[in-house]
Amino acid sequence: MVRMKNLIFLMLGLSFGLGVVVFAFSSPGTDQDPLVSLSYVEKRLDEIKREILGSQSTSDGQAPVFEKLTFKNGTRIAFSDSTEFIVRRGKAVVVDPLNNKIPDLTTGIDLMADEIVPLNHLLFVPAEDGRGLKIAQDSQEFWIMIKGPYIVIE
Repeated sequence: MVRMKNLIFLMLGLSFGLGVVVFAFSSPGTDQDPLVSLSYVEKRLDEIKREILGSQSTSDGQAPVFEKLTFKNGTRIAFSDSTEFIVRRGKAVVVDPLNNKIPDLTTGIDLMADEIVPLNHLLFVPAEDGRGLKIAQDSQEFWIMIKGPYIVIE
């Protein structure tokens, strides 16, 4: 029994000693999985951030903004592709010669030709195909916010 105990302690001691030797002589990292310094990682992250930010800039460096405009009664506005608009005050109806409808992004419903444009709803014109709006003759004041290209037809 004592012999067995000694043999177990000897095996444990040799295993521990061998582990210490292997650990002492091993080098950190490998060619396939190297260890890197924090400064290297931060440098690479900064380079990647600069590349991402550089590829996202617009042509003039600024995002498009809404224009705040007023128009006279009876005026027709034709929107180009990717134009967004919000009627803030007044009354207007949808002009849609090809029946493509104008998406109301606020409600998720498409507006058809001759429908009244709801106030304070974000509307989007995806293509330049004659879609727009006509300001009603009985509109008191007409205010609109437009982001994107448009043509005013008096």
